[in-house]
Amino acid sequence: MSSWTTKDIPNLTGKVAMAAGGTRGICLHTAIGLASAGAEVTILGSNFEHGENAIKFIKEKVPHAKLTYTQVDFASLKEIADFAKNFNKNHVGLDILVNNAGIYTHNPLRKTCDGFESTFAVNHLAPFALTAQLLPSLRKSASPRVVNVSSLSAYYARIWFDDIQFKKSTWYLPTQVYAQSKLANLSFTAELQKRSDFNGWGLTAVSVMPGLVRTTLLEIEVDRYHIFGRFFKLAVLPWISNSVEEGAQYSLFAATFQNVSPGALYGPPGSYFAYCGPIRKIWIPCEATDPEIGESLWLLSERMTQVKWPRG
Repeated sequence: MSSWTTKDIPNLTGKVAMAAGGTRGICLHTAIGLASAGAEVTILGSNFEHGENAIKFIKEKVPHAKLTYTQVDFASLKEIADFAKNFNKNHVGLDILVNNAGIYTHNPLRKTCDGFESTFAVNHLAPFALTAQLLPSLRKSASPRVVNVSSLSAYYARIWFDDIQFKKSTWYLPTQVYAQSKLANLSFTAELQKRSDFNGWGLTAVSVMPGLVRTTLLEIEVDRYHIFGRFFKLAVLPWISNSVEEGAQYSLFAATFQNVSPGALYGPPGSYFAYCGPIRKIWIPCEATDPEIGESLWLLSERMTQVKWPRG
């Protein structure tokens, strides 16, 4: 496992994959890896121009790539539902779903068109709703795989059930709000695997923590610290972080390696300080595997999204 590279991706000809958030960064390079192996890849993103550029970029690297881009606003539950309904109608199945759409917002608190705090809505409710509504297509696959991309920040988080949208709080800390959403990703994976096993959905759900990755989002955040930030970005960051291509390897492993452990978390070794390194199965934060938290978050997410998962 630790020596795995993208050269070990099996032939995916005939497979259908989806990269949610695949127009830039890690998920763009995840889409490249899947397309290179022969999969038909649907890329979802909220910005049409970014989507067009992503298709062009992938085609330059993989001329034979079978690609589709669909613009979906992950802050809109209606757009997610409309897309899923259309996809289920026009495709024979879905083999791989990579949930990597995400945002990190700064003050002040922002709400989606549905009235939800935007970070929790886009980072957790969107993949929850998308996966639920694509379940008919996933169940048509012989071995459907769902990959949820989390973050190191999940290790320092908790789920604020008493005020999950921060309506009562006098403070709004973007770091804690983001961390909560990333912990929710891990809890969703664990609960999804448990419910799939119980109901016979046939899914293999896996989480990924790609470490510290030099995405545009990270570099913008570092640049906020002016001279020190620029020094850190140029002199330190390259030594303790992954490139976006390296970050995508964790998602590609989770999406394609035959013998992944259902419900597991994969990333660089070290957990709390796992900035970069070889692919390993790593420790999952206790809150993410707590059955009471998992069920509570699942039921809350169902109420917020108005999405119902099937029984059996």
